[in-house]
Amino acid sequence: MVLTRREFLTSIPLILLLLDRRLAGAGEESRRKGSYHVDAGVFFGLFAFNIDGSIDEQIDRAARRYRVVVAGQGSQVANRLESAGILRDGRFLPTATDIFLNLRGRESRTTIAYDHDRGLIDYHHVSQTFLLGRRREVHDLVRPNADQPVDDLLTTALNYAEGAIGTDAEGSLRTYVVRRTRPENESPDDVQLGGYRAEIVPLVISIAPEAAGGRDVGRLDLTRLSSWARRGSPLRITFGPDRRAESIQADLVFGTSVRITVQSTS
Repeated sequence: MVLTRREFLTSIPLILLLLDRRLAGAGEESRRKGSYHVDAGVFFGLFAFNIDGSIDEQIDRAARRYRVVVAGQGSQVANRLESAGILRDGRFLPTATDIFLNLRGRESRTTIAYDHDRGLIDYHHVSQTFLLGRRREVHDLVRPNADQPVDDLLTTALNYAEGAIGTDAEGSLRTYVVRRTRPENESPDDVQLGGYRAEIVPLVISIAPEAAGGRDVGRLDLTRLSSWARRGSPLRITFGPDRRAESIQADLVFGTSVRITVQSTS
């Protein structure tokens, strides 16, 4: 999944929503609602954005399907993310992911369709860079290896909560996601001549107890996923005693910062 600056703001609440084993609780059908708040600043606060949004998550175990809708808005910003999929062989598998965000008039849209029977992923992405409004566009088909399960951020969280994705000897959660190809040193306003392709890359989240308080902390290196990432400054997720993420923070390039909090409402 491509994580541009705009998509980053849209997608992060998914991680916060579901990294909790209680969501895998008993019952054939479950529904959970939550809310989230985002504070983001670009260029040391020159541009400031706030999002207040809702999260609606449904799991129907009898039908072996799930659906999550994340939607929010604020001053000059609105977002919506919908992810739907199936349960198969103990794993949550995405079948459709749809991400939309409007940030100061710059629109971004990513749609991904996963055909697990045929082993194909249909990836489409159109966005504008934040400052200069340059267009990035991808329309591509990719085929994962047979032993390479591909997640989106939501199924990564669901599968972690269910224990379908464990941690390795180093305490890291490992899976794969789809993203837009990009040069290693791409800056936030660079556009690649000749266009882009889609590719499958590893997603690795290191999870370890924090020395102070003993709470679990997840760290995700965003340099594989976003041109706004700052080397040596991973995304940080702090979990409560019940394994539910309480907060997330990211310090990015050009004095950009993102702080997110999530609350369960039902």
